[in-house]
Amino acid sequence: MHISSSTIICVCASPFTADEASNYGNAYRRKYNMKCVTWIFELLGTDKFRACSRIRVLAGLRLPHKVHTWATSSGHIIHDDFPDTHLRANIQSHCYKLPCSWKTFILHMLGWALSLDMDSLPYINPKNDRRVALITAGNSGIGYFTVLHLYLHGYVVYIAGRSKTRGMKSIENLKKEAKHTAGRYSRPERLSRFFGELHFLEMDLSSLASVLEAVAHFITCEKNLNLLINNAGNSFLPYTTTPDGFELQLQTNYVAPFLLTTKLLPLMEKTVDFYPEAGPPRIIYITSVTHRFVLRYFNLSTRFHYRPNALFTWIRYALAKTAGIHFMKMLALRNPRLICASVQPGIVMSTNYFAYWTRLPIIGILFWCLFQLFSFIFGTSIEKGAQAVFKCCVDPALTPRNNSGSHYDLFKETLPASVASNMDYAAQSWIWTTHQLEKRNIEFS
Repeated sequence: MHISSSTIICVCASPFTADEASNYGNAYRRKYNMKCVTWIFELLGTDKFRACSRIRVLAGLRLPHKVHTWATSSGHIIHDDFPDTHLRANIQSHCYKLPCSWKTFILHMLGWALSLDMDSLPYINPKNDRRVALITAGNSGIGYFTVLHLYLHGYVVYIAGRSKTRGMKSIENLKKEAKHTAGRYSRPERLSRFFGELHFLEMDLSSLASVLEAVAHFITCEKNLNLLINNAGNSFLPYTTTPDGFELQLQTNYVAPFLLTTKLLPLMEKTVDFYPEAGPPRIIYITSVTHRFVLRYFNLSTRFHYRPNALFTWIRYALAKTAGIHFMKMLALRNPRLICASVQPGIVMSTNYFAYWTRLPIIGILFWCLFQLFSFIFGTSIEKGAQAVFKCCVDPALTPRNNSGSHYDLFKETLPASVASNMDYAAQSWIWTTHQLEKRNIEFS
């Protein structure tokens, strides 16, 4: 749901009734010509949002000055820094304190209100400040919208993928969509915002040789790398091994991103030295809520090639994503000048992750219905997931000292599961991976 510039989102604390809330809403509309006033009733008692007998405006976008002045003087706004930074997702921060069942319900019902104000993040001019980003699988899903925002904010983006045809087609679509978005800019915005660049980089994560070739080609093209987003991966597939001898999900979700990142680390370290004004380079790993299914640590050599595959494919995927979080924590420890973070972009069901299951004959229809129902109840839109990723990519408030090694669930920094948080397990994952790659004649400086 789009929030217009004259929208107020209110939380109505008991003792307000529906009729009283409606009266207040009508008063707002009449007095300030508001297009929309949304009322959300507190269901959990007055202690959660502090007992009160007045409205509290928890979130809003660019309120007209007279509305903001009236609301502030009346004690209706509880924003600490509103409206300078626009939407700060106060509702979300409160909801995370609620019991899990209520949190899931309220975050879903208010999901459209928790979107990030993209205009609050910095725009750059690539002619004066060339910041380079590389993202895997940027031609669809979360990656596509992340690339769109980076391009609109002036980044030079390399989209790594297997198919050059699909990659070039996505670049064409991205440019069209960016042009359409820019058509809605005001005149001052058009003068201060510049498109970046879009390039395709051929890379197949199921082949470590392809990853090494892509890295070699990229290094010849660019002198700096400010942002690396490990977004690509396979999920929930039958047991398959790659030509490199790894289980497919483990290689595409963890081993190949490990290799790609470590081979690009020297370039990112040089970026710190030669382009300090651009801020510390960032490495972002896209993880999944399934990492919370891992209740104990398993050696990554454990194959989990058992039946039923419908169960063990989830375990293999969860282990790979857990290893990815371990990787970010170890990188943060070993590279203190960089920002390394894992991002869980919500439960995004409307991607191709489940294509294998939905395309099965007959039973695929059942899986499709199940996934659609689950998405409706718990799901997050692709756009919102991409906004969470983009915020971690460019938010100037993040620093290596305070945020490197962190894990983000949508827009909020949280702790990952206990196994993923354990640094001893992270070290074991790192050692196992380096040994496995060295066995395949891949060395690290």
